[in-house]
Amino acid sequence: MEMYAESIEKSKFKSFKYKKWGNFKSLFRSCRHMGTYIWFEFKRKINNPKTLFLIVLMLVLSFQRIGHYRLEGAKYSSYVSFESYGESIENLGSILFQRYGEGSEKDRDSFKLFMDTGEQVKIAAKEEDYREWTRLSAFAALIYAKSAAYGEGEQEKESFKSEAIEIWNEVSNGIDYDDVDFKYGDKTAYKTSSDFHLSEARYYHTLYKKGLDPIGRNHINSITFLYRYFDDIIPIAIVFIVLILIFDNVNEEWSNGSLKLVLTQPLSRKEYLASKLIVGILYSLFIVLIPALIVLIGFGIVNGFQNYNYPVLYLGEGFKTIEPLPNYLKRDVDEKGGNDFQGISIYSNIPGPNSGLSNRLVLIPLYKFILLSLLLLTFCIIFYVTLNLLISSTTKNKIIAFTISGLITLIGTVYSQKWIVGDKYNLSPFTMNNPVRILNGTYNATALTASIVLLGSALIIFLCNNLYYQKKDL
Repeated sequence: MEMYAESIEKSKFKSFKYKKWGNFKSLFRSCRHMGTYIWFEFKRKINNPKTLFLIVLMLVLSFQRIGHYRLEGAKYSSYVSFESYGESIENLGSILFQRYGEGSEKDRDSFKLFMDTGEQVKIAAKEEDYREWTRLSAFAALIYAKSAAYGEGEQEKESFKSEAIEIWNEVSNGIDYDDVDFKYGDKTAYKTSSDFHLSEARYYHTLYKKGLDPIGRNHINSITFLYRYFDDIIPIAIVFIVLILIFDNVNEEWSNGSLKLVLTQPLSRKEYLASKLIVGILYSLFIVLIPALIVLIGFGIVNGFQNYNYPVLYLGEGFKTIEPLPNYLKRDVDEKGGNDFQGISIYSNIPGPNSGLSNRLVLIPLYKFILLSLLLLTFCIIFYVTLNLLISSTTKNKIIAFTISGLITLIGTVYSQKWIVGDKYNLSPFTMNNPVRILNGTYNATALTASIVLLGSALIIFLCNNLYYQKKDL
């Protein structure tokens, strides 16, 4: 009896082993068939005239925007320069000195130091000593941030010191932190001023430590182009690119009868849809990235490949939390006439006049920011490809498919705009096409939220498409 039982167990194990091996071989065959189809389909699409047309269109759009940035940069530099930044510091110091000149001797000396630092910033700009310029600019920003913080009270003074002391010791050129003191501080400055200028000091301090020259607001080169590309060009273009590439992805083969032939090959309907999805993602990324690489290489050849360690503002731990920052950029425009701080609202912490830049905002190197932007862009492409693939699978007429896809995208985008302003919580996948704004915290959604929404929506759409397609009469 025991021998019989042992024999049964061995037989079960052997059967399980062969079954497992059979499943593995079946999976391997499926992947091989899908890989062959994906490669064939991708090469076919690359040779499609649409590919060249869209790449040229993206290049034209890129050069048009580059021309716009340079024109704006020329206008901006006519009244703001690295030298005039020192002049503005000097003028502000003079105003503060006059306002609080009857205060303590330390107050007067501190505001005078602020004025002198502005003068030294001007000299460094004239001599094109930009390493010294970044050190002095960081120091000037710290002095003013300190005066604003000291106008807020004892608790704010201690909090500011803990955040600023390390940078102070590196940029003050030996001037002790306690030697620059403000009995009253700048009482007219809100906490926004303190936070704003402390963040400004961190930016200049990063340039100083890494030995990087400062760049103007509208300066465009191989460093800034990719940032602009993901922020300004991609959000406009990506929806239309995917629509043009995918709207006839399935119904073309359905209408001309080649779909039945494809499915007679060793490729299931689910594998066919999955292959179409992968090809659509790769094709869309190809169209988006090739123009960017062409422009990037062109800038690099003409101007030299720049250092990609430039600091960029980023919502820290954006991939670890779903708690967003409220987007008050519109408030900046309404109350100040514009926004001049890297696309971040000065009211990004909490509502109210005493709110300030959130301490969740950190600086990271540009190359890391670009890689994270590319990751979010890929998630966005997955969503739009899946959506258009569903419509292409359910509508045989290509014109109807294009119209339906366009209308759904347009309505979804327009309706969702209200969720990216104020303090609303944004869960619309139709707003997740700007990776830069998501990463720097101005879309009422974190990077984690955007990833979950985009991939979750894509998964639901794909499962519905697969369920429909299994029962579809071809």
